[in-house]
Amino acid sequence: MHPSNTQNECSLHGIIDMHIHASPDAPAHWWGTDKLSLLEQYRAEGCRGVLLIGNNWPTHNEAFLLSRLLPGILVFGGMVLNFCQGQKLNLTAVERCLSDDAGAYCRCIWLPTMDADFDLHKKGKTGIPVLDGTGKPLSSTLDLMALCRDAGIMLATGHSGPEVSLALARAAKSTHLEKFVVTQSMLSPRALTIEQAKRCLDEGAFLEHVVLALFKGEEHSLIPAHRLHARTTVENMARCMELAPERQFIGSDMNQALNPHPLTALHLFLHGLKDAGLSRDSILAVSRRVPARLLGLES
Repeated sequence: MHPSNTQNECSLHGIIDMHIHASPDAPAHWWGTDKLSLLEQYRAEGCRGVLLIGNNWPTHNEAFLLSRLLPGILVFGGMVLNFCQGQKLNLTAVERCLSDDAGAYCRCIWLPTMDADFDLHKKGKTGIPVLDGTGKPLSSTLDLMALCRDAGIMLATGHSGPEVSLALARAAKSTHLEKFVVTQSMLSPRALTIEQAKRCLDEGAFLEHVVLALFKGEEHSLIPAHRLHARTTVENMARCMELAPERQFIGSDMNQALNPHPLTALHLFLHGLKDAGLSRDSILAVSRRVPARLLGLES
């Protein structure tokens, strides 16, 4: 019998967390647990793997070392193209990331996160551009898409706003980039509407849903900055997942010191999706099959 026929869809056993931060990372003193300790906990719960993301520095080298320290759990990383990598999209950094000794552990390149135009514009600053003045992708953005396409890895939108994500999704389709991801697709303040989500899916994008979206708003967050943003309900995320579960996946995006432990949050999220009416097969898809596909693993 195939394992998926008997697997408990709400169990943490076999899941892959596709978005996890841990110290050391930026912002300083923000994260609750260091990478080694956190991954020991994930392994003890029977999780299949994780994708580490770091706002400042590449995580594939850490994944290389952690994989040797912690047999029994798959660890991957990548690079976020924030200002630490240059004042514009740094393709040379990506090329070297992919070609160094740990290059096989680089499975995702993220467009700017905290240095994205969307985030910095609100502070009166200019972020790293990915589109030109007419709303079309810069040549460097298209070159980056081609680089990720040829390497067979993901390119994710980072903290791009909804309209930028839509423009990027169209460009990704035209460049035949198969693993294009809209990061934190329903996380406020960059959340897609259901209609925008449909349009991204129609362009062939994958949508990431993070548990952090549940821990926003005055009644659901202890983090002052997060209390200013609207909370997305698990029912709304389940509704979106129903559109095309084989093109959507989950990640915790947790481990902030003032939030619940990411494993606790993931467990609650899986049960919430089930209670919201998402089918067993769809839950297995978004928590296991799609992540495995995007990371280049066997299902």
